Amino acid sequence: MKRHVTSTTLFALIMMLVMLTAACGQKELVQPDAVTGSGGQVEDGAEGTPDNPAGEEQPDSDANSGNAEQQPETNTNSGVTGQPEAQPDAGAAQQEKQQIKVYVTDDELIDLIEQDAEISFDSEETKLKAAFAALAQSKEEGKMSLWNNVELLNVKFDNGAAELNIHMPDEARLGSSGEVLAVDAIQKTMFQFEEVTSLNILVDGEAVESLMGHVELEHPFKKQ
Repeated sequence: MKRHVTSTTLFALIMMLVMLTAACGQKELVQPDAVTGSGGQVEDGAEGTPDNPAGEEQPDSDANSGNAEQQPETNTNSGVTGQPEAQPDAGAAQQEKQQIKVYVTDDELIDLIEQDAEISFDSEETKLKAAFAALAQSKEEGKMSLWNNVELLNVKFDNGAAELNIHMPDEARLGSSGEVLAVDAIQKTMFQFEEVTSLNILVDGEAVESLMGHVELEHPFKKQ
């Protein structure tokens, strides 16, 4: 009888131990932050996904798009190249205009005839060049220039002294009366400028005695 009670007690202890072991195993399977409800949805915790296995909260995609780096705007206005607009050169000399007198002659080379001309220039040298160019042409019928076949090589001007370096081709050469008028015409034309006090005429860079062999040249001519 005593042996039967002992066996029954031992069996009861074993069963209690098995039940306790099973209960502990079930508790380990249940996570405190992942208790599921009747609908199978995770409660009080975030469900993991393949891209986010830890279940961390992802930032809103709309918010991310608002933080995208701003791209510079493209100027679509026609004619805009992106290059700085060219500005006028402040140091560029301004062109001036002046009405002057030049001197031509008649067909018979008898006397000088005064003629009006307008010149444009930006320096004393260009003023003298423009005056010589006006002297070398005649706009009126029956009148002729005494310098139209003469080539002006270069001009210098320094402190009132004007210097003209010319080339005299054969067709520019005149007789004695024509040479007298030519020398007189160029002096009258150049000395009308207040700043010109002397005039030196060179031929191919040389201070020759005469332009055409009839009239002696002074080096320089002085304004009277």
